[in-house]
Amino acid sequence: MSKKTILKIALPSPLRTLFDYLLPEALLNDTATLKPGYRVEVPFGKQRLTGLIIAIEAHSDIEPGRLKPILALLDEEASLPEELLQLALWSANYYQHPIGEVIFHLLPNRLREPKTLLHKHLYVWQPSQKALLIEASSLGRANLQAKALRLLQEHPKGLNQETCIHLGVTTATLKALEKKDLACLVVRQKAEQQNFEQPKPQMLRSSHLSLNTEQKTALQEISKALNYGFQSFLLYGITGSGKTEVYLQAIEQVLNEGKQALVLVPEIGLTPQTLLRFQERFTCPIATLHSGLSDLERYKHWYQARSQEAKIIIGTRSAIFADIPKLGLIVVDEEHDPSYKQQEGFRYSARDLALIRAREKNIPVILGSATPSLETLHNVQQGRYQLLKLTQRATHIFQPAIKLLDIRKENLQSGLAQKTLQHIRHHLDRQQQVLVFINRRGYTPALICGACHWLASCPFCDARFTYHKGKNRLICHHCNYQQALITQCPQCHHGEMHMLGQGTEKVEELLQKHFKKIPVLRIDRDSTEKKNAFSQGLKFILKGEPCILVGTQMLTKGHHFPKVSMVCIIDADQGFFSADFRALERMSQTLVQIAGRSGREIQDSEVLLQTAYPDHPGLQVLVREGYLTFAELSLKERQVLKFPPYAYLVLIRADAIHIEQSVAFLEQVKSLLVQQIQLAIKVDTPSTKSFQNIKLLGPAPAPMQKRAGRHRAQLLLKSESRSALQALLKNSIPLFSELPENKKVRWSIDVDPLELF
Repeated sequence: MSKKTILKIALPSPLRTLFDYLLPEALLNDTATLKPGYRVEVPFGKQRLTGLIIAIEAHSDIEPGRLKPILALLDEEASLPEELLQLALWSANYYQHPIGEVIFHLLPNRLREPKTLLHKHLYVWQPSQKALLIEASSLGRANLQAKALRLLQEHPKGLNQETCIHLGVTTATLKALEKKDLACLVVRQKAEQQNFEQPKPQMLRSSHLSLNTEQKTALQEISKALNYGFQSFLLYGITGSGKTEVYLQAIEQVLNEGKQALVLVPEIGLTPQTLLRFQERFTCPIATLHSGLSDLERYKHWYQARSQEAKIIIGTRSAIFADIPKLGLIVVDEEHDPSYKQQEGFRYSARDLALIRAREKNIPVILGSATPSLETLHNVQQGRYQLLKLTQRATHIFQPAIKLLDIRKENLQSGLAQKTLQHIRHHLDRQQQVLVFINRRGYTPALICGACHWLASCPFCDARFTYHKGKNRLICHHCNYQQALITQCPQCHHGEMHMLGQGTEKVEELLQKHFKKIPVLRIDRDSTEKKNAFSQGLKFILKGEPCILVGTQMLTKGHHFPKVSMVCIIDADQGFFSADFRALERMSQTLVQIAGRSGREIQDSEVLLQTAYPDHPGLQVLVREGYLTFAELSLKERQVLKFPPYAYLVLIRADAIHIEQSVAFLEQVKSLLVQQIQLAIKVDTPSTKSFQNIKLLGPAPAPMQKRAGRHRAQLLLKSESRSALQALLKNSIPLFSELPENKKVRWSIDVDPLELF
């Protein structure tokens, strides 16, 4: 390298640029293999920051005298391998997000600290010379120590700590041997790793289940792709059809080839359940990655994946960026779930990035769902994905049909009709379980004055307070502002306050009164705040004793409740009135998913849907002809309206202290975009027409204008050409910072938005 080597560094900064630094002459001799992906410590103003090398060049556009040298090289090997570095660069470019923030989104928080060094070694337990000369039985009653000693004697070159734990030998036992001078912890260089003896235990802890004809066909197609290369599969399977068993057997083949597998799940709540299912099947180490882990836990699991100790990695959306050197298969379970799209900061879609990563890695990807997104079904129609169908339940029990209960003339008690309560009693008398679904937390969603009709609203959001009886507080579900319960109207001072509507707490209270001898278990975000509360609730349900479950969407996603024979859905009509063009799609997905919790192992089960709109055409199609027919009709509507997947959207948001500032900034953005479109049209190229068809809708106040004390507005870009939108953004975004209103607002770009409010 030249003495004037320039390092292009990405820093965790909102600035949309790389920063040039000099490589000090003193480091040249020690960094002959230096490549992009290494972490460095650099001076940045008055701070010292951890950065990542993106490129190494001989020249810089900055005057040499203004360039500063890096302070330290933090890695002996790249923290971010080439594959993930390219994924980060692609993501930053496509989602129009600052490269530094994207880069450091891929790394565990501990690697943002200079004190965390990534070395080319790992720790290995070895038997001492003394240990090789004695019999394990000489340890007497210390059975665990004897077991550990025998294991080390069988592998004198050493076993890493994770393997020891995996084989049932704890760290405490190994340290006990160390005190007796029978074991020692030594450092091995990575180059030597191939020299240790790593035991190859039985791959399966339990044998796989037998597959029906549809499952066998699906597995055969996936198996072909494992040998061929990149292929995208949509594994459509009704709830309870055995999609997970197909995943497990496909992953078994991947592990037999010495490769690793990544399984994405939409929610943290599903991670323990999925992990348990995989641990029951496989003996290999499994790493989990989700936001519920501490920084140290996350770093440990990340390193297990990177070092190939973990053969299976299970995680939520951020796990798509895990460093998995021998990745052989990606599974995206419940691919339709909006949780795969990050809604703040770096707004990426883990599902879409799974496809990008699989393509670049030349491996298969499986998207699984009982209610696939319309975008995914469109890709099947276009031949981009191969459709694999599972149309029968693995238990051979028929899926119960959804029955509509017209509540227009019913006298409801806390949202429940008398007929519904009678059905619940019938199933409880049969010693079975009942699930009551209402997607609203708290006791009641509205507090209103009986005299002047004043509504208790959050002072910082355009939203009503929700009353939580358990906490006796009014809480805003958007900014989490809380205050005491209002007992007298602050506007007219003499009105009596009334509670309107119901949430999970109110439904739980009513059911406890009606069924006094039956446990009523509420599962929502409030009842599962404490650590392990959710898993404890699931354990109680799986005991199979008669009970009533009351819950929100937390109960819809992939859970298997063998004893649930009835599902009751209340207050699902709100999806009919939303301004969001995706509202009906999401409502139908929720209904089908929650209905799928019923009758998975019990005959004569039922699903009861309370509705004030039993004749709604969309609802009728869903109930009578199923989700795929509903989705097909919905796609035709989207095509007519030119909405995704037949067009592409970008949402530019702005928020400020005053709504006028937000709108003014977006008006300037719109003018700038119009200028850029006109410039592109003047250049006579094949893409000119694509720019002509870009539509700019707005700016306008957001549907929820005020949130957390900030006033929000938005500008929607719509086009049938994704490349035209990307080109427009690439040319325009660098100019946003020069707009007069820029410093008065906070703004963001959301490419392929799922939420328009």
